[in-house]
Amino acid sequence: MKDFINRNFARTGTLMKFILRRERIVSLIWIVSMVLFSVALAPMFEQIGDDPAIVNLLSEPFIVILVGPVFNTSIGGIFAAEMLLMTVITVGVMNVFFVLRHTRSDEEVGRNEVIRSFPLGRLSSQTAALSMAFILNLIIGLLTFLGLAILPMDGFTVFGALVYGLALTAGGIFFAALTAVFAQLFQNSRTASAYTFGAIGIMYLIRAIGDAAFASGHGIWRIALLSPLGLITHSRPFAHNWIWTLFILLGIAVILIVVALKFNSMRDIDQGLIPSKKGKDRAGLLYKNTFGLGFKLTIGLSIGFIVAVIALAVTYGSVMGSIDDMLAVINNMLGDGQDPITAESFVSIIILLCAVTASIPSMAIMLKLVGEEKAGRIEGILAKPVSRTKLFLGYFILSLVVGIVTVFIAFMTLWITSLIFMDDPLSFSAMARMIVTYIPVMIFMTGLAALFAGIIPGKTVIAWAYLGFCFFIGYIGGIIQLPDAAGYLSPFGYVPNFPMTNPAASIIGLIAVGIFGVIMAAIGMLAYKKRDIKFHA
Repeated sequence: MKDFINRNFARTGTLMKFILRRERIVSLIWIVSMVLFSVALAPMFEQIGDDPAIVNLLSEPFIVILVGPVFNTSIGGIFAAEMLLMTVITVGVMNVFFVLRHTRSDEEVGRNEVIRSFPLGRLSSQTAALSMAFILNLIIGLLTFLGLAILPMDGFTVFGALVYGLALTAGGIFFAALTAVFAQLFQNSRTASAYTFGAIGIMYLIRAIGDAAFASGHGIWRIALLSPLGLITHSRPFAHNWIWTLFILLGIAVILIVVALKFNSMRDIDQGLIPSKKGKDRAGLLYKNTFGLGFKLTIGLSIGFIVAVIALAVTYGSVMGSIDDMLAVINNMLGDGQDPITAESFVSIIILLCAVTASIPSMAIMLKLVGEEKAGRIEGILAKPVSRTKLFLGYFILSLVVGIVTVFIAFMTLWITSLIFMDDPLSFSAMARMIVTYIPVMIFMTGLAALFAGIIPGKTVIAWAYLGFCFFIGYIGGIIQLPDAAGYLSPFGYVPNFPMTNPAASIIGLIAVGIFGVIMAAIGMLAYKKRDIKFHA
């Protein structure tokens, strides 16, 4: 037994200290952000809980599909229903990046090979990464539990806070384990992350179907329990407190961890259990330029997120038939002194979600240039008669095209879905105007990624953090009623609702956002031409 442990897990603790050293700042930011995301926003739900109309609105199938059902009309129950799912998904994204960074990505850049030259166990690297992910999720869950347990509000019980905190921990551990399995199956982190996020999308869709059935009173709602996300939402914090669903999820996570370790022991270093497809002996005409090279390297990522936005648009668009009823409730709450909310304005929120999702592959493709640089493959390209400007512009244009195309596909999917499910479908011209207004935003987000790729390639996490901030301001900000001025801290905040109340100001704002994005890209390109290549993060 001792020989087995030494052979497979020797010096795992040393590697954990190494990971802690590398991740101390980023992990601290994640911990503080996730805890504050739940604890600091909870008091803002007191006003929501006092309004029966809002409670009824949150029970509508459309809202249930978005964030989950309301199991208890107390403030605590409403808080859990509206916050738990999105928080768990965010924690899940954190775990995906964390595990891939310390497993598959380390193998790609050769760091793991150097580490393995020391007397370590065969499974030490994988075990250390999963152990640190476990500790990180445990801290987030524990601090969230303590923060919610001391809140003196209606429905916030100690046991309910415990279930909420455990849901975050269990969800994070599950996603870490799932990522570890995909990291063993595929040879590169891009493919592993694409399949992981694809699996998360499927889980979300299954949960949405089950929760929609629950909101409609159908017995088939139990299909939601087939999804790990459904197990989390149906833990029902501050309501029924079904903690047993989380123990099931933890059991599944343990099985996935065992499978990941077994897969790790079966493969060679820098290889995947599923072999990569062999390429052609000669490159086609498309791949003989920097644009085509970037397209070849990121086609899987692009397709994965296009599928994701299609699934997102179909999920939300399929319930457009109930928009009229929901808008009647909302406009009744606003009263006669306020301008009524139209279907186009409501759909713009869905477009926002699709646009934020579309920004992910756009930024990821631009920052892929940094990844290739870290892996040492850029030097071989620049050794040829290829200028840095041409290389940089190739990736920038590709990133922008993918972002705009992804938004356009989301628009087409939503419009077609509205034709199927709505008695009075959205007009093509209105939807087209919405999409056009997001083009400057795509330019801004791609320009931001280009700026980091050129100036501070070792701190690209800041760019991703800003995208998360934009989502928070645009989506969560409306729920918790942040001041309107907060929206202008994000480029998405300059996108007007339709019909526009002040077209001239809206157009000027969008033009300014696009110009600022171009300026950031230009600064990044100039910096890229002058700085050293092959930095060490």
